[in-house]
Amino acid sequence: MDVKIVKAAIADRDIVRNMYAFYLHDLTKYTDALHVNDVGTFEFDAFSIIWDKEGIEPYLIKADGKLAGFLLLLKAPFLQKQTTASMTFSCTTHSGEKSGAGSCRTAF
Repeated sequence: MDVKIVKAAIADRDIVRNMYAFYLHDLTKYTDALHVNDVGTFEFDAFSIIWDKEGIEPYLIKADGKLAGFLLLLKAPFLQKQTTASMTFSCTTHSGEKSGAGSCRTAF
């Protein structure tokens, strides 16, 4: 399986938003704080900071040329001082574990 992680461009904003909604849906297994909005999706209320603030870098994960997930790389000022980087990772296609494992190997 050919897995690639590519930095998302501003033109990919809607793709990242859609992938993030899947991620938020998956998080509902662990919290009661997330709810579907009035148009039937899960939405991050501060989504624009991904594009407007330094220290957040969105990436798309592609497996064999198909969209497989996304990754948010967080850097200062969004982290504690002793941490240099952190990731939010979601392989949202649920088409198997191979793309998720390949993405992790690629990222690390």
